[in-house]
Amino acid sequence: MNEKKIRDAIDRVEPSEGAKQRMYRNILKKAAQPTASERQPISLAKYLLPIAACLCLIVFGITRFLPNRVPNIPDESGVQGGNPFVEAENADEFHKLGITLDAPSSAENVSYAVIDGEIAQVEFQMNGFCFLARASVQSEDFYGIYGKELSAELIDEENNAVLVTVQTDFSSYEMIRWSHGKVKYCLYSTDGADRESVRAIYNAMN
Repeated sequence: MNEKKIRDAIDRVEPSEGAKQRMYRNILKKAAQPTASERQPISLAKYLLPIAACLCLIVFGITRFLPNRVPNIPDESGVQGGNPFVEAENADEFHKLGITLDAPSSAENVSYAVIDGEIAQVEFQMNGFCFLARASVQSEDFYGIYGKELSAELIDEENNAVLVTVQTDFSSYEMIRWSHGKVKYCLYSTDGADRESVRAIYNAMN
């Protein structure tokens, strides 16, 4: 069968009414579909997310790389650089302050420091307790603990040493204050040693 006869046979085919309806629905469905050239709507989030990411990067860069304008707050690590608490190698470093202060020879875990350039401090362990001793020529208020004095007992007239019980908001401390010439001293336990224990340490230091 040649091409002309095939075309004539196809043209003579008459589709049924149902087939016509299906063809009509398919044509409408096809027409309703968007073409490739039609632009799809872009959601607002697709615009906002990249902008937000850029803003975060800008803020991070400002806070990370610009000079810090927050005032330096001294930490408690004993590192120099704006910190009034400076570690010392040994008690010899106190001599330039005009101060002689050291832990008893049998003390353990001894550490030394200079505070505000004028207060000598020694911390150590002895007889199962931790102790702290300070001395200063210039400073009048250098004890480090403050509260209500509940009692005071003169224990050494030569050094004008007074054993004082100090009650703070959190605990009570047994502290001895005394002086040698222009140098003022204090000694107390930082973990609850009683009066006799603190007094024994004072005797070992003098």
